[in-house]
Amino acid sequence: MLTTKPYLAAAFYFDLALRAFMSLRNLISDQEWPIKANYSKCGDLNTTIVRKDVDLRQYFKKVSIPPAFGDLYMNDNESSYMFTMDLTAVEFNNISRNASVIQLGKWNATRDSNIVFQNSENMVNYRADIVHRVVTVVQPPFVYFNNTTGYFGYCIDLMDKIANYLNIKYEIHTVQNGGFGYINDSGEWNGVVQELIQREAEIGLGAMPLMSERETAIDFTVPYYELVGLAILMKYNTPHSSLFKFVTVMEYDVWLCILSSFTITSLFLWIYERFSPYSYSNNRLKYVDDEDKREFNLKECLWFCLTSLTPQGGGAVPKSLSGRMLAATWWLFGFIVIASYTANLAAFLTISRLEEYVESLDDLAKQFKVQYAPHQGSDADLYFRRMAEIEKMFYNIWKSSSLNSSLNNFQRAQLAVWDYPIKEQFIKMYRIMSGHMPLTFAEAVDKVRLAKPRPFAYIGDATDIKYLALTSCDVRIVGEEFFRKPYALAVPQGSPLRDQLNAAILHFQREGELLQLKKKWWDNNPFKVQCDQPENDTGGINFQNIGGLFATIFLGIFIAAIVFGIEYWYYKYHKVKNAIGIIEEVASIENFNNTTKHSSKQ
Repeated sequence: MLTTKPYLAAAFYFDLALRAFMSLRNLISDQEWPIKANYSKCGDLNTTIVRKDVDLRQYFKKVSIPPAFGDLYMNDNESSYMFTMDLTAVEFNNISRNASVIQLGKWNATRDSNIVFQNSENMVNYRADIVHRVVTVVQPPFVYFNNTTGYFGYCIDLMDKIANYLNIKYEIHTVQNGGFGYINDSGEWNGVVQELIQREAEIGLGAMPLMSERETAIDFTVPYYELVGLAILMKYNTPHSSLFKFVTVMEYDVWLCILSSFTITSLFLWIYERFSPYSYSNNRLKYVDDEDKREFNLKECLWFCLTSLTPQGGGAVPKSLSGRMLAATWWLFGFIVIASYTANLAAFLTISRLEEYVESLDDLAKQFKVQYAPHQGSDADLYFRRMAEIEKMFYNIWKSSSLNSSLNNFQRAQLAVWDYPIKEQFIKMYRIMSGHMPLTFAEAVDKVRLAKPRPFAYIGDATDIKYLALTSCDVRIVGEEFFRKPYALAVPQGSPLRDQLNAAILHFQREGELLQLKKKWWDNNPFKVQCDQPENDTGGINFQNIGGLFATIFLGIFIAAIVFGIEYWYYKYHKVKNAIGIIEEVASIENFNNTTKHSSKQ
């Protein structure tokens, strides 16, 4: 008895035993103990035993020792008790910070004693409330958790509305492991399903997909959220843009070769024009009546080769045959260079704007460049494993049927197809996934973002992927959802809460409150970020790629302005010839022209 826990009980039994032993000793010493006492049998202990031959009560009263538990009060009406408990209620006022004490009743610590209330109607306000245990999984935006504000999110708002509608209270906690719950090969559940089966929780709350195998272990309410399936998450590859991207179409050594060809061609064109006897510079009299009197000095040769590369053309061509041969060769060279540059620029800008070629689950299955997998133990992992098992089972059924020796030739011919009806798509995909399947969702997201050494596509719950794309700009959703399931609340099998929760959810659906919750936590989510990604891209060339072309124009304008300033200063402030010298020079030129015309007529 003395080692009984709690120690308060040990003290009680110690006082009781000690008083009984001392009372018996006093009875024997006073010779009040009967010589021939009647002893009770074990079967009589279930009823109240009355012994009139021994007055043990009086000797209990006479024992005076310091109690370990408390004093024992013995009344004359054959009732005894250890102590009296006052039942009081203390009410606090948050404004004045004062407390008021209200006496509700008394209770004597004795056998079969009831509380004596001063006013039983006062106890209505102090009755114990039924608090329902709710288990959940943290999964934004349905359930958030932090140490400051606790739980919040879509499902928390929904549970608050249900609690107000049904006039109930609840306490919530997070499941320790297993998420919403999966069954292992031994038939044992974990997560939320396990707590509901073991009655450790009464309501399963969260973005819990309604699956047939879970319905064998627990009950679901009517869906409170639309169909949500699996989706593919990939890294958003921002196209590399540069203001001078049109320059990078060709490599720098090609540009250097083009510049060298331009310089050498201009130099040789000037040499031919300078020393050829048939050039305009060496045969001015022959081309005196020609409208194109272009003298190809070094400056004009450079300008001719430069403008020949433009749609405007190079202008007047050289008069000599050697110069024209060189000009024709330069035109052919320029035509090929411009055509090659134009074609490569268009292809270069187009390729740089293309997204990843993976746009669906079928695209993932057909390619080998991008790795893909769900994380272990997820709904996506279960989906692909089950689909692979079904494909294998169907194949075995077809194989056993086609190899059945009891079939006749006609029946066997009906099973002889080029390819059996199952493609083995999921068998191959799950075999590939198993080699690099992440352990957790966080590890999978990191693998998508790093994308080293090969790009990685994560297949998982569309809710997680949509929220990740909503709160970050470096990832994107690929393709359409598949394996879609609704979200619902879960309760233990046979729980009466199911009908109450159904009534509340249907009421909120009719009133449109579920749509308001969706808008609050998706469209107006406080953690939503604004990304600069072009959502409605028409495929046009953006400024980031050809912005350097505009910079080139302004650079040319700036250089031309400097040259204009130099020209203006030179002709305004440079010492020019006197007027007489200018007139004499003009007269001599006119006299030369007239003499030339007269001699040509003769």
